[in-house]
Formats: sequence, structure tokens, C-alpha cells
Amino acid sequence: TTDPLTKVSNRKGLVDDLNSAIEAGQKKTLPMVIMMIDADNFKSLNDVHGHLAGDKVLYFLAQSIKSVIRSGDKVYRYGGEEFTVVLNRCEKDQAFAVADKIRSKIESSHLIYSGKTINVTGSIGATLHRKGDNYDDLMGRADEAMYSAKSKGKNRTIIFD
Repeated sequence: TTDPLTKVSNRKGLVDDLNSAIEAGQKKTLPMVIMMIDADNFKSLNDVHGHLAGDKVLYFLAQSIKSVIRSGDKVYRYGGEEFTVVLNRCEKDQAFAVADKIRSKIESSHLIYSGKTINVTGSIGATLHRKGDNYDDLMGRADEAMYSAKSKGKNRTIIFD
């Protein structure tokens, strides 16, 4: 359940962890937030700097996210250049602050690869757990929020509650 490239949990880990939490919260709203984070213009980054640089960026993104979240929260590599974060015991205002801190950390970092600076930004979508939610409900809303952030100009945070 660990992604070998980024050293964070993988999608199988996310499915297992989230389904366990959701099962416990079927009859109530859980103070849980699901975040989807997508590296903006990642294909272009790979095309310009190469796939090895892209791999370094993915590792950097995973470690940056981990450095911002609390120890009880968890980051997963969802696939490609997308990451999912599960924030436990978290409300909307806290979630926005954490998400925007992640976004800001990514944006302000200037990575150097083979002597060239690589600037990376991320679009973040998040949603709060609702009573009766299943895995698809939560992930669907988080994904929709992330695509909303991308369509509104990228490098931003959108939360659907």
C-alpha cells in the first residue's frame, strides 16, 4: 500500500482507509475532509524537463504535502500527478487553511533539476464528509472541486461542502 516513487500510501491504501472510516460514519456526519491535489501543467513539465525531473517533482509534492498535514492525517498518491489527502477531525475553515498552505508551499518552491529551475503549482479541490456518503460520493465531489479549481485558472483551492 506504499507508492514506491513518492513513499506515501497508494490508491489501494486510500480505498481501504476511506471505506473503513465511511463505514463507521454511515449514520452520522464525520469531521473528515477529502482533498484532491493535482500538479498543474504536469505533462508540459515532463515534455520540457524529462520524466526523471517529473519523478523528482512527484516525490517533492508528496513530501511537501506530508510536511504540512498533521500526524493523524494521511496523503496518498491517487495516480499520475494526483494526490489525495484525508484530514480527520477537521472542519471547513481548517481544511481551507491547510489546503491553501499546501498550495502556497508548492507554488513558492523553486526546484532545481539539471541546473534548471522548475516552478510547480497545484490545484486543490476538497469536500467535507456528509452523512450517508460512500467512497464514490466523497471522491467524486473532491474531484469535481479540483477540476473547478483548474477551470478557474489553476493554482487555487476550492472546497465543496
